[in-house]
Amino acid sequence: MAQKIYLPKIDESNFSLIYRHLSNFIKSEVLKSGLKSVVLGLSGGIDSAVSCFLAVNALGKDKVTALIMPYESSSKSSIEDALKVVNMLGIKFYTTILISLTL
Repeated sequence: MAQKIYLPKIDESNFSLIYRHLSNFIKSEVLKSGLKSVVLGLSGGIDSAVSCFLAVNALGKDKVTALIMPYESSSKSSIEDALKVVNMLGIKFYTTILISLTL
């Protein structure tokens, strides 16, 4: 039987501690791999936005580049949200449109 894992509730009393731990983990893993910078896929969703914020906190904005890759069915708002993140963080970004290939 699988063992249950209990995660702490994140609230204002421990948010900054968890944020620091996650940022330190990212920095440690990136540097351990021999890299100095990262490229992240940025969809405009919450997961990739949080990843960008953590990466910038860990490495600095000059070490993080976002790749915005809207698909043909992506909503305009998700692209706008991704652009808000890069503008808020002041990071470099590139946009490439994904298309489906039928073979």
